[in-house]
Parts: sequence; C-alpha cells; structure tokens
Amino acid sequence: MKSFSTSAALKAGWQVFEKNRWFVIRLSLIGFGFSIVSNYISQTSNEVSGLVISVLVFTSIALSIISTLLHIGFFKFGLKLLDGERPKMKELLSNTNLFWKFLGGAILYGITVGLVFLVSLAIIIFLSLVFQSKFILAIIVLAAFLAVVMAMQYFFTLPFVIDQNLGPIEAMKKSADITKGIRIDLFAFTVMVIVLNILGAICLGIGLLISVPVSFFAYLYIYRSLTKGPPSPISRPIASTPSPIQSQNVPVHILQ
Repeated sequence: MKSFSTSAALKAGWQVFEKNRWFVIRLSLIGFGFSIVSNYISQTSNEVSGLVISVLVFTSIALSIISTLLHIGFFKFGLKLLDGERPKMKELLSNTNLFWKFLGGAILYGITVGLVFLVSLAIIIFLSLVFQSKFILAIIVLAAFLAVVMAMQYFFTLPFVIDQNLGPIEAMKKSADITKGIRIDLFAFTVMVIVLNILGAICLGIGLLISVPVSFFAYLYIYRSLTKGPPSPISRPIASTPSPIQSQNVPVHILQ
C-alpha cells in the first residue's frame, strides 16, 4: 500500500507555483475570467426571452464545451509543470481527443457520489422511521460520510483519464485501486485544501490566485506519487533557449 504526505504535497505545490508563478497566474486569470463570463450569461438568460434567449442558449452550450476543454488543458498543464516541463499557452484548448472521456468521467464521478449520498440518506431515514429514531442531523452526517468515502475512492478518476487516456470506468477502477487504505488521509488533505482556499478567499479573493493553483498542484503531486513515485519539479529546471552566440559555438576570446 502506497502512502503520501500532505505537507510534502503542499510544499511541492508551492514550489511548482513559485517556479512558474506568472505563467500560472495567467492561467488562473483565464479560468476565473471564463467562470465570471459563464455565470453572467447564465444569469442573463433568465431575464430575457424570444430570439435573444435562443442565442444565449447556443452561447451557453459553446461555453460549456470551451469550459471542458479548459479543464482538460489545466490538468495537462499541471502535470507537465509538475514534471518540470513548460507547456505553450496555445496548447490549452488543443486536447479535443480527450473531450468525451473527460466529460464522461466527470459526469460518472458526480453521479456516483450523488447517488451514494441519496441512497444512503434514503435507507438511513427509512431505518430511522422504522425504529422511530429522531437523530436527523446524525443521519445526514452519516449519509454525507458515506458519500465522502465514495468521493475519496474515485478521487483520481480525472487525472487517470487525462494522463493515461483511459475511459471513465477504467479510470475509476484505477483510482479505487490506488486509494485503498489512504482514503482517510485523502479526506484530511481535502479538508486542508478547503481551509487553505477559504483563507485565500478572505484575502479579498486575490489569495485564490495562489491558493487554488497550489492546491491543484498538490493534488496532482499526490496522484503522481501514488502512480509513479514522488516527482521532483525543482530538480529539473526548464531548459532555456540557447542564444545565437551559444548556438554558433563562438569562442569567448573573440568576444573580448
């Protein structure tokens, strides 16, 4: 059974962010900006009618497609940065071959966790009625706990889809396999990340430009650690482009 360290993951996340801060901040601004535009269009569609609403519906569909491609790109970029590579911004929306697999994985993951919560809640409420229990809050907490366990089981479904080009079901199986015995630790990591991003939001929201990428890189670091061993993003600096003088091997004494 493999394990991981939350502190090591967050440290690695910070190191990747610090090393590529301006590139990552640009990505974050793209993501936040796109979310603002999408939410604005969604709210506007509730206030108009006729031809305008048809245009807005079409726009919403287009934005959903772009949003999915953006998320795929963020995963791809995150894994490359974690491995010490520097992706090009023009590649952000280029992973169209993964569109349906990623969308299927995201939907299947959400449905699985949601169904576990609802079914657990229904069964527990039924049993509580049969045995005349009045502990409603405890019932909801227990159902939520079962849903959380399921969420941790399939925690790495999407990274498997992106990184190994797996189908949704196969990716969920792989995730269930590598998370055996560490689901409580993954839950603790998730709580830590939530707290970190709450602190980021408190700082006028600006802190989210740091906390969200750091959390995301930490999440991918854990995935890499469980599948291939801990990556070393700092020990593999991004290669710089040689200058014209270096590429021509001009002797130094000629330049003096």
